[in-house]
Amino acid sequence: MVHSLLRWPLVGLVLALVLGACGGGSPSAGSSAGIDSVAYRDSFAKAQAAAIEYDRAWNDLARYLGGMEGLPGSLYNAEERESAAVKHRKWFDEAMAKKEERILRELRAFAAAELGDAYRDTTAVFYPFASFDFLHVYHLYPEANRYVLFGLEPEGHAPDLKGLSPERRALNLANVQQSLNDILPLSFSMTNDMKVELKNIEYDGTAPLLLAFLARTGMEVLGVEHVKITPQGTVAPSDKGVVQNPNDGVVTGIRVRFRAQGGAGRVREVLYFSQDASDNGLKERPEFVAYLTALAPARGFVKSASYLMHKDYFSKSRSALLSTVTLLVQDDSGVPFRFFTPTTWKLQGYGAYGPATRPIALFSNWYLNDLADFYQSTPIRPLPFGIGYRYQEGSSNWLIARKR
Repeated sequence: MVHSLLRWPLVGLVLALVLGACGGGSPSAGSSAGIDSVAYRDSFAKAQAAAIEYDRAWNDLARYLGGMEGLPGSLYNAEERESAAVKHRKWFDEAMAKKEERILRELRAFAAAELGDAYRDTTAVFYPFASFDFLHVYHLYPEANRYVLFGLEPEGHAPDLKGLSPERRALNLANVQQSLNDILPLSFSMTNDMKVELKNIEYDGTAPLLLAFLARTGMEVLGVEHVKITPQGTVAPSDKGVVQNPNDGVVTGIRVRFRAQGGAGRVREVLYFSQDASDNGLKERPEFVAYLTALAPARGFVKSASYLMHKDYFSKSRSALLSTVTLLVQDDSGVPFRFFTPTTWKLQGYGAYGPATRPIALFSNWYLNDLADFYQSTPIRPLPFGIGYRYQEGSSNWLIARKR
């Protein structure tokens, strides 16, 4: 499947102007209303009728993967009518309706109330150990111009739908659902499961899942490219055939450019990098640390991070995060509480943490007495949803740390 990656910025600007003239605009951030409205579909059809040169394949693909109805003139109109695709749309609609009810509605309201100006800030967002979780970080920081995620999972490839048989397309859609079976109801994915689910299939790696979530958050995908981190700590195009190994000699990833549906929004991007972020993994990759710290001043988010930054051999990742962000939202699996010195950080706790809400059995060694003391001695605000490893409402914890 060939895409015109080089021409999208100019075309995007022209299309934005046309859609703006047609009355198209961005839906309110995070709101389910307007994400796939009749007005948007009408404005899209008008733009197409104006014969504007625009490579739409990425957006059609994202909607197919995200279980959304194809837009007028979709390149995958035939594939969208297959029974597997119809079932996939039903599955995704039901899963997202439950997700909206259980977490997303409350998450948006919480972020708007508690983050202040940061909720609408366009500053870059740094989300370590994130895998493909664009969904939650978007609802926390809905206006960021750039989201940078990384994990051990391969970035994978955007699939060539027409190069597959109907049977293989059905199998791949089933694999997308299996890959999302944890993060949609539970809010986190299980790394060991991901190593199996994101390989040995055409819709591989994090790429198709990022595209699905972008479509589901009301975004129009403009372009997808494979990238790498150069020795100078910058992002450059990479051969899509390069071996994707988080332990090899090159930090590789994928970059997706997008804007709000309706075409009037600014162009933004999400980048995912496959990289071993332990000290040993980063020892030979100082350019990746340089790239991350160059994001400063950024906003940060850490959730369900396997308590990796509690370990001495993840000190480089921890230091990069703390030196880069001016605001960090995290649960107890993120940066250990002792690193938030009062002279540098202003802290506010949410939810519950203590003997009755200890880490789950898998991480029982990481109970933090100093965090428990903080929760006992400091006014704590409610967390009106369940998220993270302790996903039941009333048992989760979040800390918002603001750099003084």
